[in-house]
Amino acid sequence: MANNEALARMLDVALDIDVSVEGPTLTLSQILALRVGSVIATERRVGDEFGVFASNTQVGFGEMAVSKNRVSIRMTRLGRRS
Repeated sequence: MANNEALARMLDVALDIDVSVEGPTLTLSQILALRVGSVIATERRVGDEFGVFASNTQVGFGEMAVSKNRVSIRMTRLGRRS
């Protein structure tokens, strides 16, 4: 029973979610030239999957989506790439 209680307490632990879209490498002068409205292009295409991490541990893959005028992550697969 103690294991079930410990698991129940952990289910409410908040974890940070991170995604990486892998942008280009910029020089310092390019970074300093960025302005509001600047666009940084990536090698990713619409529909490409990228890793989704919870507290630095990969939990799956997702793709960019728009939901209620907000950029969101649509989970496409759970687990690590084998």
